[in-house]
Amino acid sequence: MGEFLDEFMRRELSRQITDVREVPQPEDGLFGAAVDQLRDFCRTHRRAPEPTGRHADEALLGRWLEAQKGHAQRGTLCEKRRSVLEEILGHEWSIDAITPN
Repeated sequence: MGEFLDEFMRRELSRQITDVREVPQPEDGLFGAAVDQLRDFCRTHRRAPEPTGRHADEALLGRWLEAQKGHAQRGTLCEKRRSVLEEILGHEWSIDAITPN
């Protein structure tokens, strides 16, 4: 999990500094690693991770999930990724993701 979190944090800080957003790519291995972590978290805790979670691992995973929702709202989340996340989190995630806050 450490490698995923380090790379996610690097990308997040880079995005914040430059305000340049990466377009997700279906073959991106980091997405697969994050999905594995998300599945494990949801199985263990029976809920989605919160971006404000008490534990650093949950908070990072929650922020990653929020970023995926942002991609979905902007229309930059590919259908394959949306489908994978919907499989884990349910149809409600998909509806919530495309409804701006």
